[in-house]
Amino acid sequence: MTRPALTNGLLTAALVVCGLLVAALAYGFVTRSLAPRTSPARTEAAPPDTSGQARALAAARARITIDVKNGTGVNGLAGRARTLLQRRGFDVLEVGTVRAADTTTVAVLRGTRADAANVAGALGLPQRRIVEADSSQVSENDLTVRVTLGRDYTRFGPLADL
Repeated sequence: MTRPALTNGLLTAALVVCGLLVAALAYGFVTRSLAPRTSPARTEAAPPDTSGQARALAAARARITIDVKNGTGVNGLAGRARTLLQRRGFDVLEVGTVRAADTTTVAVLRGTRADAANVAGALGLPQRRIVEADSSQVSENDLTVRVTLGRDYTRFGPLADL
């Protein structure tokens, strides 16, 4: 018995589709077996902010403009500190280097001591690291605060991870 050509063509097409399906399933099995399993980290949801403190803090941080200076000799540290501060809601306008500094400080330029305290808190610095800037540190632009990273930056939580 001979089968008509149409039947042979349909059987061939069905075999090709089944072959492709088996190949896709085999590929999925192999990649799933060989790839390391990862699962998303679970984080606890923050309680809802009913008092508006988070919004007020975000607004306060957004109006603070910062200049980050690297006095450590570690290449790229000021840029990494800028990223950290930006992730925490601050506006970092400038980064640069200064001569070697032993201590990390937050200097009040055109802002208030509260602005500097806000930045120092975000960096894990104690309040005693807030200093008043002298007139030579104040530039023409409207920078509020200057962060100078000193060699002791590794002692402070968020900065130690840079």
